[in-house]
Amino acid sequence: MIPIAQARQILQVPDGELTRAIITEAYNRHFAANDPDKGGSYYLQCKVYHAREALMSELPDHEQDSDDEEEDDGPTKEIDDGSAHKNDR
Repeated sequence: MIPIAQARQILQVPDGELTRAIITEAYNRHFAANDPDKGGSYYLQCKVYHAREALMSELPDHEQDSDDEEEDDGPTKEIDDGSAHKNDR
């Protein structure tokens, strides 16, 4: 896990109280800004995702678990390892 100070810097969350709403708003903004389909960076999306995970781990347990938001598995990238074409030979 990345250090909390680095996570705050990545998501541009100032020092002070952390809330799920603050973290989620910053995450959504930075994750969307780095969408590879819109010219962004998959690498930076991964950094943003891991920053969110680090900051969420700092929240009290009751604030981490919220039913009003979907679980996000982070950035996904399809990788062609050639296995789909192995039987074509």
